[in-house]
Amino acid sequence: MFIGFCGRRSLIPLRSTRSPSILEKTNYKLNFDLLNQIGLYTFDYIRV
Repeated sequence: MFIGFCGRRSLIPLRSTRSPSILEKTNYKLNFDLLNQIGLYTFDYIRV
């Protein structure tokens, strides 16, 4: 639940009209890596 919330939060800036900052891109990458390391392949579900 917590991981899904983090993943969802990191996607909001990427969906905005302005280009994401370096920090937002880094957070997006870190959350994505975290999901992969734990073995949760629900990223597509979270993204929808």
